[in-house]
Amino acid sequence: SKTKTVKEMTFDEPVLFAALSDQNDLAVITNTQRFLGQVIVYDNSLEEPVFSWKSAESYLYAAAFEPGGDSIAVSSAGRRSGQRVDHVPPG
Repeated sequence: SKTKTVKEMTFDEPVLFAALSDQNDLAVITNTQRFLGQVIVYDNSLEEPVFSWKSAESYLYAAAFEPGGDSIAVSSAGRRSGQRVDHVPPG
């Protein structure tokens, strides 16, 4: 089989999306009660988060690591003045 379980994790909020880097860093987007979304980033030890960000303005729906694994892009959507606003990082 080409798949294997590296680690099982439990989150307090529903997981909407997850991305794994080439270096096995993990980004997880969760739904939250007080915010429109949250992204939590773990290094390859998958122990404690190395970064966390909560969005109060846009719904978070996707994430991707850049090829070297040093940066992450998060896509989001929201409304401003009644108009839909998408935030997709340039590729």
